[in-house]
Amino acid sequence: MDLRPGDYYRPVPELYTRAGFIVVMPDYRGHNTSEGREYARGLLASAYYTEDVLALLSALPGVAHADVDNVFMWGHSLGGEVTLRALLATDRVRGASLWSTVGGEIWDQAYYYSRYKDREAADGADVEKPAVERLKQDIAGLGRPYDWAAREPLRHLQFLRTP
Repeated sequence: MDLRPGDYYRPVPELYTRAGFIVVMPDYRGHNTSEGREYARGLLASAYYTEDVLALLSALPGVAHADVDNVFMWGHSLGGEVTLRALLATDRVRGASLWSTVGGEIWDQAYYYSRYKDREAADGADVEKPAVERLKQDIAGLGRPYDWAAREPLRHLQFLRTP
């Protein structure tokens, strides 16, 4: 145990590991002391973090004594969104639990986080929405078309097979 934010979750994965599961719990590059700070900002971050989780799941067969048929994911808040994205992208996870997950379409999230930063802001279209503007910049910075609707996990729940 250490003082890292989020370490208070430790009893949850320990419960599952005692039952024989491998527990994948998303953590984030660029947070705390890890590398990758450029990925830690913005509403596109969950896609980058999902790539990390998928890479980890792909690497599990190379881990000695890993029961890759008994992998469980647990995600809270942003980790819930990352977990949901991973579940839609792979069948390597036996079961998952999402707690207080981030949800909603990316533009709704941007609007919410804009309002969250300034609770006194008016709702009018003429009022600056910092998270919305940041999202527009992030998408423009990709240098390629971005089909946000195709990337919204809640639009694809019919393909979810993991309990």
